[in-house]
Amino acid sequence: MSNRIRSMTKLSGLKDRVEIWHTAIIGINNQPLVGTGPGAFVFAYRLYQTDGAAKIAGRRFQSDVAHNILLEIAATMGLPALLAYLVIMIGFFYYCYRSLYDNNMLVALL
Repeated sequence: MSNRIRSMTKLSGLKDRVEIWHTAIIGINNQPLVGTGPGAFVFAYRLYQTDGAAKIAGRRFQSDVAHNILLEIAATMGLPALLAYLVIMIGFFYYCYRSLYDNNMLVALL
């Protein structure tokens, strides 16, 4: 538990997150179709960690998430999964919008 708290306080600023995002983008570029596998961002982070991230948090630091849902999906499941996620989310919000503003339908209660 104390290791987790230490790791949370070690990565506290936006600069740290940007370095993690940069590492995720490198992983996406290397495996754009299938990603690293669901839940395997920690392995990709170790593999693709940038020098900037190593200077900020140290080489031994491991991030298990990308701290950005879009980058997380693309890095771990590939760009086709990201496209599917975006289609589902856009469809959901479009349906909600239509439900709220279409006079012929009841308002969807979520």
